[in-house]
Amino acid sequence: MDSYLAVTCQFIDRREQLATVLLGVGKLAASHTVANIAAVKTSRTDESDTFAFFHEGAQGCLGVRDHMLYLSSSCKGDTQLWKWVTRGRLFNIGSSLCLGITTGNVSTFGDKSPLGVFRCDYEPPRVRWTWSCSKFLEILENYLPSPKLLLNTGNVSAAGSPPARSPSQKSLWRVYDNQDLCAKSYREIYTIQGNSHGSPCYFPFLYDGQWFHSCTSVGREDGFNWCATTHDYGKDQRWGFCPVKSTDCETFWDINPLMDNCYQFNFQATLSWSEARTSCQQQGADLLSITKVEEQIFINGLLTGYSATLWMGLNDLDLNGGWQWADSAPLKYLNWETEMPSYDEEENCGVISTDAQGRWHNRDCSVALPYICKKRPNATLDPFTTDSWADDGRYQCDVGWQNFQAGCYRLNSDNLDWSSAHKMCQKMEANLVSVHTLPELEFITKHMKKDIEELWIGLHDTAMQMNFEWTDRTPVIFTFWHPFEPNNFRNVNEDCVTIWGPEGRWNDSPCNYSLPSICKKPAQKSDDRIEDHGCKRGWRWHSPSCFKVGEESLTFNDAKGMCASNNATLVIINNRFEQAFVSSLVFGRSADQFWLGLYNENSTGTFRWITGEELTYTNWNRDQPAQIKGGCVVMVAGQAMGLWEVKDCASVRSKYICKQNQDSLIPSPPVPQPTPSLTGSCPSGWKSTNKFHYCYKVVEAEDHEQHWLWIGISRRNSDSWTWSDGSAVSYQNFGRGNYGSAECGAANMADTNWLVSHCESELDWICKISKGKVEEEPENTGLEWVDFEEAQYKMFEHRSTWDQAQRICSWFDASLVSMHSPKENQFLVSTLRKMSRKENDLWWIGLHSLKHNGRLRWSDHSVLNYVSWGLAQPRPISKEPKCVQISASKGDWSDQRCHVDLPYVCKRVNVTGTIPPTPAPPLIPAGCPQGWRPFLHKVHRLSAFIHYYTCKAALWMYPGFCPHPVGNWSWVPFRNHCYSFILHELQFKHEAIRMCNKGNVYTWGKKQQNQHRNTH
Repeated sequence: MDSYLAVTCQFIDRREQLATVLLGVGKLAASHTVANIAAVKTSRTDESDTFAFFHEGAQGCLGVRDHMLYLSSSCKGDTQLWKWVTRGRLFNIGSSLCLGITTGNVSTFGDKSPLGVFRCDYEPPRVRWTWSCSKFLEILENYLPSPKLLLNTGNVSAAGSPPARSPSQKSLWRVYDNQDLCAKSYREIYTIQGNSHGSPCYFPFLYDGQWFHSCTSVGREDGFNWCATTHDYGKDQRWGFCPVKSTDCETFWDINPLMDNCYQFNFQATLSWSEARTSCQQQGADLLSITKVEEQIFINGLLTGYSATLWMGLNDLDLNGGWQWADSAPLKYLNWETEMPSYDEEENCGVISTDAQGRWHNRDCSVALPYICKKRPNATLDPFTTDSWADDGRYQCDVGWQNFQAGCYRLNSDNLDWSSAHKMCQKMEANLVSVHTLPELEFITKHMKKDIEELWIGLHDTAMQMNFEWTDRTPVIFTFWHPFEPNNFRNVNEDCVTIWGPEGRWNDSPCNYSLPSICKKPAQKSDDRIEDHGCKRGWRWHSPSCFKVGEESLTFNDAKGMCASNNATLVIINNRFEQAFVSSLVFGRSADQFWLGLYNENSTGTFRWITGEELTYTNWNRDQPAQIKGGCVVMVAGQAMGLWEVKDCASVRSKYICKQNQDSLIPSPPVPQPTPSLTGSCPSGWKSTNKFHYCYKVVEAEDHEQHWLWIGISRRNSDSWTWSDGSAVSYQNFGRGNYGSAECGAANMADTNWLVSHCESELDWICKISKGKVEEEPENTGLEWVDFEEAQYKMFEHRSTWDQAQRICSWFDASLVSMHSPKENQFLVSTLRKMSRKENDLWWIGLHSLKHNGRLRWSDHSVLNYVSWGLAQPRPISKEPKCVQISASKGDWSDQRCHVDLPYVCKRVNVTGTIPPTPAPPLIPAGCPQGWRPFLHKVHRLSAFIHYYTCKAALWMYPGFCPHPVGNWSWVPFRNHCYSFILHELQFKHEAIRMCNKGNVYTWGKKQQNQHRNTH
């Protein structure tokens, strides 16, 4: 540990020196004294993000000359090159002008197109600048169908309409060299250091009279690239350094030589979690992951002297998975603050807080915060290697054990606690199973676990809380947690790990549970020949098929024919395990791409496998699938390893991958997919037609004319679009482009186009359910409604948040249970004890402080006239809403975070009975007697002074709830306590003591708490 502390101190000094250097360097960017600036027209053109618009009929490209559009026979000059810039605009490289279209009456434009070019900092009225990458070629076709319109000749159609074109006429505009226009869409570049708090570059920007459309070193003697973050640097002086994507650690990084990691602390930046991650990725890094105690100590040392909350890579954005690191590091060490993570549905991203000694919290991902980046110099970014899938040797196991690669595995069906299961494995010279790769997990799920719901594995944190290790002492390099895991649920130590569910995800559980288990031990090396499983020479086997990479570059149809000649098909990928295996086949290649058997069916925008199967799994790259007519799909290698992109089927030539069924050596027949009925009915409130298999329901928060509705598509967990119901993304319709950092999709009900919006935006939404399916009610607990006095009660053992539990109760015309007497409380406790298991001791009841400024209310709006608080409960009032739980074993109440999942009790009133009503608030009196004044709808007379008495041993009413009126006076709630304004001290004293003895009120005796009384 001492070595880590020494290294930390060393780099704190280094950062202070770096900060001094940067301050000096930064001043040069603000200086206009560098020679020969006037000779620089633009920064160096990056050809990878430029393109040209080619007209098939005229065989020329769209260019700019003398501030006007024209058609050029050349397509490679600067005046014919365009690029996407800030705000979705199109920038012409040679002229430094932006493309716009003048809206209004087309006839006023004469014999020319309404399209034109303008200064990028000048926005004349009725000119539209922002373009959709997916719709722009259509706009060119509509408003510039003939190059004659650029030469002031030809005709323009009727006023208000674009020039006429036959519906059957082939589109003549395309991107030169068949490039994908959306693949080159603009992406924000987030600045480092400078004075813009991490804001993105603004392109083009004006510096010293010249326009720059990309980062530049002009104006700096140190050679660092920089950019302005507003359109006019000379006016605003806002700037930052541009990120550099590299594998080494340069000026802006702190190095940890003991772990070979580099860290970048962006204290001055204020970005959302996704923006911060993009900033890190633009430097060949990712948001911070912490995988060891030693690394946590090192980070804490570098944070010494700062007061900040910073983003790191921890998140639970995967709807199907648990907490994870953004850089795919294993989640084996956790350092949560007490009572963290909270279960707020919107707090899905992790922060590290200096105020909490480096402990972790979860926050809303949209909050703007500083952040920390991390990278390993010269390390590969790919999560899979060929070694994890290669079967490069033959191994053998003892009788009763199954072999996979170099390991032997055995299922123990006996239900044992974790420790006993581990000892059972040790008796067989084995350990509880350790899992190090996705293929090993696939083997365990398919061949070992089978129909068993849950079983023990060897992962545990018994040696050190939240520092997980394998029992066989192998390193933890892979984790696969369930949603919300690991979590030490209800602050109970869950030190042992199980694998459960069809995907084989992991859950931390109490070690005393009795479950089956799997043992693992090393296999014996064998001299037998490696089994080929019936695959031909040069083909690789992955159950149940053979695979081969075709090295020739062919068009889609030619590649399809080449596979068919080998009784195979272009590869079809149905799940994450197959995707990982296929990725491993091309691991290590830098710039290749490979045809898959996926194509755009009849150019409708819907993708299908060539076998006719519908998609069940997709792995699209960012901004994919692109809307290319007749598009076919490739899998790319290199930094985007394994991701899918759409390419032109006929003109693009790529390598390919074939897949052959091992049993018959012919393609597998399509697996029929269950299809919802067309004739099924919809639940009440849902709508459909006889053309749809699904029912739909729009959920509106309020009446308005908003047309945009949330749909279930997002890319929060990765750059790939995914549907919230897990179905594959076989179609997209982002009509307004999908560039930028926005991550959630909304649909326009007026024109069916989709929009990418920031997920924190507040919109209505639309739900979908299969026809013939009913809105599911919670599972029946075996207990029907139980009668007690004038009410009925129903217990639900499945776990829900408080809000969801209340919503479910409302389906039965009920509310979460309220209690109004010791007798009712005892009835409920005795009923719960009969059915509660050990893990279901705590149950939600209807008491809560949601939206009531800390004041507790019953969810059924009945009066709060009885409480049964446990020791030291409820806790002091806080900004966070509280909900109340009851202990089935003790019968007392305690407050809890409302987003915790608990079983719950519903209550409804019989027809003949009534819940005690809430008293109506007293009317404000028309006037007060002399010497009295109104306060909080009551009339009180101020006394000269009041003694306050403390009830040290008594329970107290929750803040805001005071005793009933006594005699001619009453109690007043103020700042969490109850006050009474009495003329005579003696009267107050006796009544206060009586109330304290009753245990219904708490009063304080500190002078500063008399301020309320003194100011009235």
